[in-house]
Amino acid sequence: MFFSSCPDSDEGQVSRCPSDFDRGRSRGGHTSRSFQGLSASAQVTDTQAFHLAVFEWGGTPIIAMNNIQSLSSRPSPWLLGSGLALAILAGGCISPQLLKDKENEIVTLREERAALKKQLRLAQNELSSLELALQEASVNPVEAVDYYPPPIQDDFPDLDAVGISTSHRQGDLVINVPAEVTFASGKAKLTDQGKSALRVVASTLSRDYDGFKYWIEGHTDSDPISKAKFDSNRDLSVARALAVLHFLVEECQIPDSQCVVAGHGEYRPVAANNGASKALNRRVEIVVHRAE
Repeated sequence: MFFSSCPDSDEGQVSRCPSDFDRGRSRGGHTSRSFQGLSASAQVTDTQAFHLAVFEWGGTPIIAMNNIQSLSSRPSPWLLGSGLALAILAGGCISPQLLKDKENEIVTLREERAALKKQLRLAQNELSSLELALQEASVNPVEAVDYYPPPIQDDFPDLDAVGISTSHRQGDLVINVPAEVTFASGKAKLTDQGKSALRVVASTLSRDYDGFKYWIEGHTDSDPISKAKFDSNRDLSVARALAVLHFLVEECQIPDSQCVVAGHGEYRPVAANNGASKALNRRVEIVVHRAE
């Protein structure tokens, strides 16, 4: 519902007009009008024509006054708040606390909007950086680097000559050093024959696999320890692997930092632990792993 000042109304009074927006004039003074038992008023400080409108906003009646045409200026827009808008509750005027709460809510929403805009800018900047990096990668692709050992030869004549065999395991070279070549039964001290064989191994590693990792892994059969000084087959396997490590590092100048030692005991057999085949399980393997 709208009310406005009318040409035929009394000076300074607001009356209901036939149309929503009838033009009227007020000669300075105080205008007022009752609305459902409540009073709304506005002070007019200039000789001007104006409209006074009453409408609902969220269930709350609102009175707003608009300058239609001042005698000395252009038409002004409708103003809500700032002294020209009056809000009326069903039982009276809006309390100051309610107005303050609404203002705080508006401030909070504005702050949240500003924070979201900042997050959006940051995300857009990150996206732009990623797109640029992707474009550069497409223009200058990184060349793939082969970290695997060179193709393993069909045979190693030098190793074969000292009784050492080779095989593949998941792309890695495995140098198999039988215990019968390097150690006496139940012992972890290298024999002279074993030392000679390990010098050939060290030469092969330095020549063909320099810079790779060497995992020195000891293995035994499943026969329990009876007379040796070791408490278990695992202890014996670790001691033999360490003996090989010390010889390669101290006597053959293999870098200690490239070596790893492990002892598996009887838990990784390559043959049945009975008869003559169980001798194949007594061994030290040097596994050449890919470079890091």
